[in-house]
Amino acid sequence: GGGRNTRPSAHPVQWRMNTDNLLHDGVRVRQSSQRLRARALVQIKEAFSVRKNTTETSAKALKVKIEETERLRKEVFEVMQSVEGEMETLREAITSVRKTEHGLESPLSVAQARLTKRTIKPDQEYVLDAAELSLEREVKDLQRSRRILNQESDKQEGDYEKLDAQRAQMLQDIQDKEAAHAIDSDCLSSLSALMGRYLEAGGSPGTPFPK
Repeated sequence: GGGRNTRPSAHPVQWRMNTDNLLHDGVRVRQSSQRLRARALVQIKEAFSVRKNTTETSAKALKVKIEETERLRKEVFEVMQSVEGEMETLREAITSVRKTEHGLESPLSVAQARLTKRTIKPDQEYVLDAAELSLEREVKDLQRSRRILNQESDKQEGDYEKLDAQRAQMLQDIQDKEAAHAIDSDCLSSLSALMGRYLEAGGSPGTPFPK
């Protein structure tokens, strides 16, 4: 007759306990996994919500900045135009003053020549009379007028240079604002495009924000 099987065997009670423990562990692990999945889903939705809100906030802020930049650019441009208009008017004024100043050269030269010519009169006839005083006053008046006009044109030239420097600063500011406007507009476009392409975990392009 055959011999008895000598393989180790579990006791029926132990066998049942082992199976129960395995089943219990399986349920516990599955439930833990379910809890993790549920928590992860909440976190995913929260992440999408945060991302959506921050993107929308950034887009709104960019729109405000773009509008403000454009408004200020227009204001600076308008003031620059007024500065350029003043520069043109001032240049005409400077030309007029210079022309008037130059126009005094001939009368002054003639007046000085008349005054000098009277000095060659005979000694007995060279008298500090009203005519002599009038000629001296004429020369002094013409010299003073020329000096005042020269000083005035110098001041106007200084003002013109200040206006030109201001115009250059405004032009640079306008160019800077135009560059900033273009950059912010590009950022806004990319944000707008991004808002339509957010992905859910494992999703595909075009997947909307989770509800």
